[in-house]
Amino acid sequence: MKIKNIITFMTILVLCGLYFGSSFAASQSGIMIDMAKENVDVTTGFSGSDIVVFGVAQDENGKSIKSPGIVVLLKGPQSNVVVRKKESVAGMWLNSDSIEFKNIPHFYDYAMSMSEKDIASAQTLIENGIGLNTLTFEPDDEDDVDDPEQFRQFQEALIRIWQRHGNFPLGGRPIKFIGDGLFRADFALPANIPTGMYQVEAFLFEGGKLVDKREKLLDVQQAGLSAFINHYAHTYSLLYAFFGIMMAVGMGIFSDSLSKKRGR
Repeated sequence: MKIKNIITFMTILVLCGLYFGSSFAASQSGIMIDMAKENVDVTTGFSGSDIVVFGVAQDENGKSIKSPGIVVLLKGPQSNVVVRKKESVAGMWLNSDSIEFKNIPHFYDYAMSMSEKDIASAQTLIENGIGLNTLTFEPDDEDDVDDPEQFRQFQEALIRIWQRHGNFPLGGRPIKFIGDGLFRADFALPANIPTGMYQVEAFLFEGGKLVDKREKLLDVQQAGLSAFINHYAHTYSLLYAFFGIMMAVGMGIFSDSLSKKRGR
């Protein structure tokens, strides 16, 4: 049996456990989620990872909701990001202006069971951070907002760059229903994602109102040789830099010797 089939089978078993277990208590009504895996190991050959979020949506009577309004968010660790603008000066491309944004998630993606306008009002989506347009871009230096048009251009440039890298979506993903009230949302983490804790948030809307919300964490950490190199580089930074320089010099000498032998 293939690994994907095993994961799908286990997912269905867990979903059934959530479904039947929640039907016994009214306090468990609403939305519940789980993940096929809660840890991602980033190794030297890491090429990305598929993340499957699955769950069940029920009303206060423990019955499945017909056509539920479900949103699942997956967003990564936040940090400051500097966006620079390059201009051609005397035939060379040089940095001219730059803006540093505060607390920007390095990864953001979401899935929805219906269109944004059908799930909730624009204000409700903004309040819950649902949708790429609801992300808040704040400058580290308040003087950067003196020119609103320039600020908007830098913000749009950052979004375009991270969309090309797969860190931001072009639009919401579809949520797949695999049973009566059972659903799944599939996400793809790119190979260049930073390590850290990622948040998974699930929302249940009824009549445009938020009725329930659940959160889980996804741990993305380096493992194997990649983790060893990262730990060594941070703990012994000067020694790591020295070995890096020595390796570069050694490779240069080796390459020079090969070219001389070929020239004979």
